[in-house]
Amino acid sequence: TTMAKVSDAEAKDGLSLYLEDSSDSANGNTKPVVSRAFTAGAADSGSVSFSVFIPTAGYVKSTYFYLGTSEGGSSSSRYTELVFGSKIKFRNEGGSQKDLVSYDKDKWVDVTVSWDAAHAITVNIDGTDYTSYDDEGTAVSLLAENDTGAPTLVALYVGDNGSTGTYSYFDNLDSDLFD
Repeated sequence: TTMAKVSDAEAKDGLSLYLEDSSDSANGNTKPVVSRAFTAGAADSGSVSFSVFIPTAGYVKSTYFYLGTSEGGSSSSRYTELVFGSKIKFRNEGGSQKDLVSYDKDKWVDVTVSWDAAHAITVNIDGTDYTSYDDEGTAVSLLAENDTGAPTLVALYVGDNGSTGTYSYFDNLDSDLFD
């Protein structure tokens, strides 16, 4: 009831990863998660880039990019996360989702997430760097939610454990940490 497959229905460069959440309570309330580990394990610093396409027709719940240590995208093992909902949101050091920038559905969005040993995060969306979010007129630096350890992998997922119908496409997942 959850699906991850190679697709050419929407692709930035030939083929993409299609994730669909069709689970419901009768099927275990799961979300589709695909992860890729860093070759050398935990990375105190690094960057990961990818492109994401979120169709209006496939938007029921959010689409996620996760850095952490859990292949299943467990929140208790999350280093940091981007949430593609009504806006692109950054999960801050307190675990709250903070608005970062607007984006358009039905269009490829190019993203790079970088981090350093001080747990500072830079998010690049379509060529623009974001190093802070606005909190009632105050710029707050992007810091990793979990600064007790470095991430060992990335995970991509869509939907949640209680809804069905969310689907998205990912393409060009890349990092020097995969080599």
